[in-house]
Amino acid sequence: MARNVRRGRRDEPDIPGLERLDSRAIDLARDLFRRFRRKAELKYEFERIIGHGSWGFTIKMKVNDGDDAGPSLLPRKVKRFVLKRALTEGAQANLRRELEFLQQMQGSMNIQQLYHVEGEPTAGTISWLRGPSLVSEWIENGLIQDLLGRVADWNQPLPNRILWRLFLCFVRMLVAMAWPGVPLHNAVLPQPGPSGNRPPKSRILHGDFNIQNVMIGEFDQFDHNLVPIIKLIDFGGASELPDDQSPESAAKANMYYVGEMMLSLIGGGSAKYGSANMLVSVGGGTSLIRSHARDLDGLNPTYKAPQPVITAHRAKMDNLDGDLRNLVIRCLAVHIDDRPELEELAQEVERNVRGKQQEHYADKQYYNNESDVAIRRIAGELMCNAKT
Repeated sequence: MARNVRRGRRDEPDIPGLERLDSRAIDLARDLFRRFRRKAELKYEFERIIGHGSWGFTIKMKVNDGDDAGPSLLPRKVKRFVLKRALTEGAQANLRRELEFLQQMQGSMNIQQLYHVEGEPTAGTISWLRGPSLVSEWIENGLIQDLLGRVADWNQPLPNRILWRLFLCFVRMLVAMAWPGVPLHNAVLPQPGPSGNRPPKSRILHGDFNIQNVMIGEFDQFDHNLVPIIKLIDFGGASELPDDQSPESAAKANMYYVGEMMLSLIGGGSAKYGSANMLVSVGGGTSLIRSHARDLDGLNPTYKAPQPVITAHRAKMDNLDGDLRNLVIRCLAVHIDDRPELEELAQEVERNVRGKQQEHYADKQYYNNESDVAIRRIAGELMCNAKT
């Protein structure tokens, strides 16, 4: 049965964060709690309200497997999931849309996955709740937004080898949206078919691709043994371009927001305050393109930053891998045709992740931060154990 029952008031939930909801949302939460109480096959705990607004709320849920019949020598396995509920008709439509998009991208490692509640025919929903619900995996370590705050306090640039690995996670998000449901078999891009061509791209636009909608997961023994995985969430504002627009336009539109987040992680200023002509290396030559990554070449004078800030920024930029700089500038190109094709971006980022070791950065000020041991330690300290 559901926990969080106030002593003496069996139908009143005691959920941290409930007091922040408006009266309509509180009524919905209470009804939700009662419905969970009536289901005896699992033991649910409403741990905390983790998001709320005029649209509805999101609850962090805990599933206690096993029973309370007696002591056990083994630790009880704990599972968690996220339950999102909507209040308004518009928010309910967004919730249904989000479920549809996430269903297309099941199996994509860098997209938040739907959670399968025991006894339900499909993942992502709970049939015995009135109205639409979205049930998704719990992602442990907070938002990229939180990471940026910790990096600012750390007062050093993120190691290039961490930045490359985060970039590869972002690229995998782009690939998942461009080819939803296409098996990758551990590759970054879909394999070409017998004709030599990859499957056609979709026209999916995320619609809200930013540091508040990318979450930090955990280390694993494979691609994320040095830096935790990051995952894209919240497809409630997602859409598809009309058929008369190129699928590449959708991929490059999503790519721009990856450029914004990479710029923030680099500590390279903001993409929101103008653009500049910037020299980049493309295909063995150099090109001049207009990009919103202008701060990578020095802080915008309109900021009127004091000299110590300018000097510290310059030190960060001097530590940056030139190949990484080039790709971020191109992702943030003003003209969409100056942004790289998704296939090129994926191949270049993967090549740098696989090929560059600490020795590549021997001439950089923060060379000591680029070893496997160092990046694992730094990633653990800055990205894990968030208060979520």
